[in-house]
Amino acid sequence: MAQAGAVADFSPVAAASFSAVLSTVIASPLDVLKTRMQAGQRMPSAWPSSAAAASVNNSGSMQAIAHSSTQYRNALDGLIKIARTEGPAQLWRGTDLSLAVCVPAIAVYFPLYEHALQHLQSAGVTAAPTVAGAAARAVTAFAVSPMELIRVRVQGSAAPAGVSYTQQLVSTVRSIHAQGEGQGVAKFRSFWRGMGVTLAKDVPFAAAYWSVLEPLRSTMLPKDASASTAQVIAANAAAGYGAAAVTAAVTTPLDVAKTRMQTSPARLGMGTAFSQIMSEGGLRALYTGAGPRSARAGCAYAILMSSYEAFKGMGLTGSSSGTSEEL
Repeated sequence: MAQAGAVADFSPVAAASFSAVLSTVIASPLDVLKTRMQAGQRMPSAWPSSAAAASVNNSGSMQAIAHSSTQYRNALDGLIKIARTEGPAQLWRGTDLSLAVCVPAIAVYFPLYEHALQHLQSAGVTAAPTVAGAAARAVTAFAVSPMELIRVRVQGSAAPAGVSYTQQLVSTVRSIHAQGEGQGVAKFRSFWRGMGVTLAKDVPFAAAYWSVLEPLRSTMLPKDASASTAQVIAANAAAGYGAAAVTAAVTTPLDVAKTRMQTSPARLGMGTAFSQIMSEGGLRALYTGAGPRSARAGCAYAILMSSYEAFKGMGLTGSSSGTSEEL
């Protein structure tokens, strides 16, 4: 990602942002499924009682709401059931929020990662990509946390009959704000609910991802500069999928706890979240949604890494003739 020549600051972010949009849209159904599986029946109500009551006589709506907390046999079974019960469009519900999280995250993450990477490499730090990725991810997670919380709430439950998507968004934001403690600006702290477990999940994920990705990618490419564009794209796709899938699977318990904290009607601490999950389903419950999460992360990062190379090859990054360190 760190260009060897002079490059406009916007160009690499533009290329990566296009890649992020592509990966987010394609992987959205798995993201919805993963959130549904982890949220279960604990999604806090964001609807006025009148809206909820109006949906009681609508069997299709009630079936959709009840179905949001059922167990799925596997990822394919879950995707099919959601599409049949609530409509195919439900699999992309909240995608706009995912994009609102993803694009700013990249705009923050990439420049920070590049800046930190350059300084650490200049200082001779051996694990420069690992340290830079973890530090930049910590800042990014804090910046996008409010939108991420809204996304989890919206994707985690079906709306009552007659409630539009806009109404769902407004109700969700009001519900989160109403759960805040204190007065005035202090109430907005509720939009950072689950920040502790988010950092505990995302920072190790970023550190582990880069640590796994670099060796995988290097083994797939020639030691000299003879690799073709197709080889580079394929290597990034394969390494991106492998590194993300493995890392996502390992960090699933933290993701399950994060989802529980963000969807709980009452404020919940990390320790309490883990205790509740373990008491309900034991160790296995900590890996709820591991399959969709791993597949989603693998697909998203494979698309992100490979399309970034493709966009870069099209000149979107404005790279100079010098070499570069990818992403």
